Amino acid sequence: MSESTSIRRSGGFVVALAVAIGLLFAVPVCADTFNSYADYGHATNGYTGTNGGNAAGNYVAGPYCGATSVANSLQFLANKYGLTNLMSGTAEQTRDAIVDMETLVDNHTSDPPNNTYDGTGITGSPPVDNRTIWNSKVDYINQKAAGQVKVEARIPGDLSGYHQSGSIENSVPDLNWLLEQIDAGQDVEMAFFWTEPPPAGDVVNDELDADATDEPGEDSVEAHMVTLTGVDAEGGFQYLDPNEPGGLLGGTFGMEDGYLTFNWNNGNNDPVDGVKVYQAWAESPTPLPSTAAAGLLLVFGRGAYRKLGRARAA
Repeated sequence: MSESTSIRRSGGFVVALAVAIGLLFAVPVCADTFNSYADYGHATNGYTGTNGGNAAGNYVAGPYCGATSVANSLQFLANKYGLTNLMSGTAEQTRDAIVDMETLVDNHTSDPPNNTYDGTGITGSPPVDNRTIWNSKVDYINQKAAGQVKVEARIPGDLSGYHQSGSIENSVPDLNWLLEQIDAGQDVEMAFFWTEPPPAGDVVNDELDADATDEPGEDSVEAHMVTLTGVDAEGGFQYLDPNEPGGLLGGTFGMEDGYLTFNWNNGNNDPVDGVKVYQAWAESPTPLPSTAAAGLLLVFGRGAYRKLGRARAA
């Protein structure tokens, strides 16, 4: 082999090594990313399973926004990365399976279809709190695809009892965090809250009621969860709402009291201005394909470097 040929080949090896190292250690730059409606599940906030004595196939309306938003997100992972084992059939059947895991905790107090199940964002009546919904999601994923999915979250407050709590940052989500998750090809569920006055002389107990301790005449804390499908650096975003999943909805984030805010209007529920985003969850394959590709490049680069060393020694 001529010296010039050896130099050309070794030069190619060095370039490959440099590219691999650059991919691994480059600072990520978030771009505007908006996924399509077809990428996600389109399950409605409801239940058709048999837990609690519900007749098979009998549709029970929400509140199951948490379980439904997770199911619609997991369909994204199945479609984009081929993780079809995450699904229990359709998005609706996956939603039902997650709701069933929520009800493994004795949190229901009435016979179906009268609010036996609850998938609201924070404590409802009967109560299912954030921790129960999170744990049900994590347990479901580990049951269906152990070791194949990474979970992350921004959740403020006491995290004791949360499964895989090491994957949770104790803070509210900000725009940069949401951008990073969506840009990296992850799915994201986003929960928000607001307050509203109850009917005069009555205890609020509606579909999105998030406070089991409401008293007559007291403002209630309401909450809801949706699937975030896209976001840009200026705060524009799109989402899939389980209460109206026939298409993607849009909004623009503002800031108030340290929370991302937006005006929620899904065309179904009464619109609410200034809802506050208080937590967000994300799921992705382990590892993400881009990371795996960079790892393979690095292995190739290292092998090439060794080969170059042997050639010089010869």
